[in-house]
Amino acid sequence: MFNLKKTTQMLFAVASCGLYGNLHAESAEPKATCLQLSLTTNAQLYNKSYDVTGLRLGLIGENARVNGLDLALGSAYTSELNGVQFAPLMASSEGDTNGLQTALILSLSKGQIRGVQIGLLTAVAQDQVNGIQASIFASLSEKEFQGIQIGGLAASASDLDGLQIGLVSMTQGSVAGAQISLISNLTRENLTGLQIAPLISLTSKKNRGVQASLLASLSDSSSGLQGSLIICSTSNLIGGQFAFYNGVGKSGSGLQVGGLNSSKNFSGLQVGLVNMSTNFTGIQIGLVNLNWGSKVPFLPLVNASF
Repeated sequence: MFNLKKTTQMLFAVASCGLYGNLHAESAEPKATCLQLSLTTNAQLYNKSYDVTGLRLGLIGENARVNGLDLALGSAYTSELNGVQFAPLMASSEGDTNGLQTALILSLSKGQIRGVQIGLLTAVAQDQVNGIQASIFASLSEKEFQGIQIGGLAASASDLDGLQIGLVSMTQGSVAGAQISLISNLTRENLTGLQIAPLISLTSKKNRGVQASLLASLSDSSSGLQGSLIICSTSNLIGGQFAFYNGVGKSGSGLQVGGLNSSKNFSGLQVGLVNMSTNFTGIQIGLVNLNWGSKVPFLPLVNASF
């Protein structure tokens, strides 16, 4: 049934938004409107130079800035987002994103993100992230990430301060927090925190925390704990290694427990089937104990050198 009162109120609201936009167009930049409707970027109530403070709704839309709710049936583009943006295909912000950005295919922010970015397939942040980034396929952050990053297949960040979870988890810089993966973890700089993976946990430089894996835990230097069923290896160790094969390429101090323990210079305790060291200070417990720098280089069961 036709309701004259409600229809009049609706027309008044739309007219008010148009008047609001026109007033801004005649006065000062940026031009703004509280309501934007669109079919394409070239077929919308107001051109893309307008800010939208309120609601933007359409098939494909593009505006300078959206402050409020941005809903698209196709794709949504804005220079800056302050609020909520949703699009089935692509949700894109050329500048900063403050709030929630989500899309079924691709969520893209070229500026900083302060909030949540969700891409059902892919989420991409080209600047810093402070918040949560999640996707089924890949979550990618090209700069520093602070918060929680989840990628079904891959999670990648420049530097991570927080939690990263993925089939493969990677950082081009350092990690302060935790990396958890169903296959492998890779940190190209330093790890301060935790790495857990079924296959390989790799830190290219220094581990200051815990590395754990089924196949191999590897680092250039470790001040903490390395654990694996098969291999633990580092050049310099201050802490402990627990694996079938434990290797220290240069110098170490602490504890090695495994089947085969090998080190160049080591001080502390080795417990295993075979313990080997070029220069060893401490106690070796195993079937075969080798200390090539000692006057007695071989002793079974227990070997002590101080």
